[in-house]
Amino acid sequence: SYASSGSARVMLESVLSGLRPKPPYQDLAAYERYQRLTSKWIAELNLADCVALIDQCENKGISHSLIQDFYQRYGALDHRGALARVRSLTGKSDGVRSTLLSRILQGWAKIQPRETWLYLNQLKEEELAQDSIYDDVPFEVFRAWVNIDADQAYENLISAEGEYFLRGASGYYWGLSRDADFEKESARLEAALKQGRHLSSRFVVIGGQEWNGRDSLSAYFAAKWAMQDANAATQWWLGVLPGEGAAKSDPYWRANRLGFFVAVWAGIVLENEPDAALAWVAKNRELWQRSEFQELVIPELAKHRPVETITLLQSIDSLDRQAQLLEEMVRSPEYLNHGAKGAVLNIAALVHPDTMRPLLRHFSLSSEQADKVNNAMIQRIDYERKKPSLAPTGW
Repeated sequence: SYASSGSARVMLESVLSGLRPKPPYQDLAAYERYQRLTSKWIAELNLADCVALIDQCENKGISHSLIQDFYQRYGALDHRGALARVRSLTGKSDGVRSTLLSRILQGWAKIQPRETWLYLNQLKEEELAQDSIYDDVPFEVFRAWVNIDADQAYENLISAEGEYFLRGASGYYWGLSRDADFEKESARLEAALKQGRHLSSRFVVIGGQEWNGRDSLSAYFAAKWAMQDANAATQWWLGVLPGEGAAKSDPYWRANRLGFFVAVWAGIVLENEPDAALAWVAKNRELWQRSEFQELVIPELAKHRPVETITLLQSIDSLDRQAQLLEEMVRSPEYLNHGAKGAVLNIAALVHPDTMRPLLRHFSLSSEQADKVNNAMIQRIDYERKKPSLAPTGW
C-alpha cells in the first residue's frame, strides 16, 4: 500500500542519512535486527519510493550496501526500467554495473523466472566477463520456477553447467513443496550427477571437512525430502554417493555422512527444520553416541534450538562426553579455530552461560565434571566482561 511504502521509505532514509547507521558486525543481535527490518522495509516499497531512494543515493553521492537491495526490489517492480537505468549509468565501473544488473535479475526472477533465465543466457559475452557475479541469479530463478512449472524448470536447469547448474539446482530443490514427487526428483538428480558437466569444483567446509558440490546439492535435496519422508530421504542420501559397499558399511562413514545430512536439515545456512531434525536424532540413539556425528550436528541444532540440544545431551551414554560437550558449547570463543583446513571442529561459544546454567541440574555429572563446565562458564563470563563495550546503535 502507499502508506506502508511511505513509512518504509522514511525508515530507510534514516539509515541512509546516518540517523540510524548500520550497526557493526560484532553486535550480532543488533546486526540481525538491522538485516531483518531493512529487508522488510525494502519489500514494502512501491516503484515510486524505490526509485526515489535510488535517486537520493546517486544524486547525493551516497555509498551504501542498501543500494544493491534497492535495485533488486526495482527489478521485481519494473525490470525494464531498472535494466535501462543500469545501462545508462555513467562514471561506474563494469564491475559495479554487473553487480547491479545481477541484483536486478534476482528481483525479476522472483516474478518472472522463465523470462529472467532467457535474458541471463542471452547476455553478450563481454557482459559476462565477471561471470561469478551472476551466480546467485540461477538460485532465485529456479526457486521460483519450480513452483510454477517444475517440469519446464527442470528441462531448462539440466541445460546449465558447472556453477550455474549447482546454484540453480540448489534453488530448485530448496523451492520444492512438501507434496512434491520426491521419487521422481531423486531420479532426475541422480541422472544429472552422472554427467560431469553438471559438477562444480566448489566445496564447503563443514566440521573441518570438505564437502563438494555433489554432496552439498544431494544434502539440500535430501533435507527437503525429509520434510515428507525422513526414512526415504535418509536411505537415498546414504546410497547416492558412489563408492564401494565395504566403505559404506563402515560405521564411521555412515555416522559422518548422516551428520552432514542432519546439519543441512536443521539449517546450516538458513533455518530449515531444526525441530524435525532434533526429533529424528532423539530416535536414533545409537547414532547419537558417535562423536563424528555429534560434531557435525550439534553446532547446527544448538544454533537454532540451544535449550533442546543441551537437553538431548543427557541421552549420551558417556558422562565424560556429556561434560566435554557442555564445556565446549559454553566456553569462550577465543578457543575457536578459524578455518584451518582439516581442523577438528570447535563448537565454542554456541550457548550463553545464562542458557546453560539452569539446565545443568538435570545432568548426573560428577563434581569434577561439573567443575569443568562451571569453570568454562566463569571464563566465558570473564571474556564477555572484558570485551570492549559496543555503543548503542538504536537497533
